[in-house]
Amino acid sequence: MNQERVTGNPISLIFPRSSSPDELLTILMDVQQFFSKWPAMPEIFVPFLPPPAATANTLNRMPAKGLQLLNNAGLGYGAAVREGLKRSKAEFSFVLDLPLEFPLADVFQAWMEFESRPEVDIVVGSRRHPQASLMRDPRKWQWKWDSWLNDRIHQHVGSSVADSTTSFYGYRIDRVKPLSEEIRDNGFSFAARLIKKAEQDRLKISEKPVHWNPTPDSLSRYARDQWNLLKMTFV
Repeated sequence: MNQERVTGNPISLIFPRSSSPDELLTILMDVQQFFSKWPAMPEIFVPFLPPPAATANTLNRMPAKGLQLLNNAGLGYGAAVREGLKRSKAEFSFVLDLPLEFPLADVFQAWMEFESRPEVDIVVGSRRHPQASLMRDPRKWQWKWDSWLNDRIHQHVGSSVADSTTSFYGYRIDRVKPLSEEIRDNGFSFAARLIKKAEQDRLKISEKPVHWNPTPDSLSRYARDQWNLLKMTFV
């Protein structure tokens, strides 16, 4: 256990990007409710803070040290994740995109995977796991494109991870942080490059099924990510 943990919670949450303060505030309320029976709230790293008055009214039990601004979030997904991992005092960090597509119960199950299997360094929340549950149908053309891109990256990188374009990653911080600092990619392809580096360094990766609830525009974020992800297959 990390005796210097700030929040008394073994988990930190990194939201490297979000679309609005209102959306972020809704998620923070869900986090507060989910962790209400834990000894303390997790550290939470966000790209910007919601209005102070709203935070005070709705998150009155959220410790001041728990909610932290990611100063470099404007540089991109990878820069935000790298900074969050660097600053976190927790043992495990979960990186999730907003809008949140996976229930926090899936985060809990991934944490249990870490706790029960000390050899595991990374947990990937896989939408393509045989036991994954689809809570809502995604737009077909977007899912087809995502699947094609995922297959292309999978074949190029030679990774054993089946879902290379998911937005659910859990990291054992003390083992993954040194690798993250070697990867200077600031875009979404940071995640795939980190997985590739982890496998090269023989870190243990576990894919867990998730309950995927794609929002109508959840796959549209790949419009910003696809080019950099696709370039991975040529370098």
